[in-house]
Amino acid sequence: DDALVVIDQDGIIRAVNGAMTSLFGYTPEQLIGEQVSTLMPPLYREQHGAYIKRYLETGEAKVIGTGREVEMLTGHGESVRVWISIGEIKIGTSSLFTAVLRTTQEQ
Repeated sequence: DDALVVIDQDGIIRAVNGAMTSLFGYTPEQLIGEQVSTLMPPLYREQHGAYIKRYLETGEAKVIGTGREVEMLTGHGESVRVWISIGEIKIGTSSLFTAVLRTTQEQ
């Protein structure tokens, strides 16, 4: 199964599926309401908010609609490589972003 994370345009996690627990060791209670940067190694955390802001201001998508390999932290604090695909859902003038995560290495 693939893990699914839904965030709002402020980078707040609004929903996750059960695979976030089985694949990456996070419970929904640990993530919902937290910044999505919680899932990122410290080196990348500060940059993420700027990525969302730039996209919302310019409409220029660098990652949305594509996929790429990134590093993320598990619920146990381990770094793992994952393939991430990001999509956007428009609701009126607001956006939600979906991230589908698939492991790229043995855990």
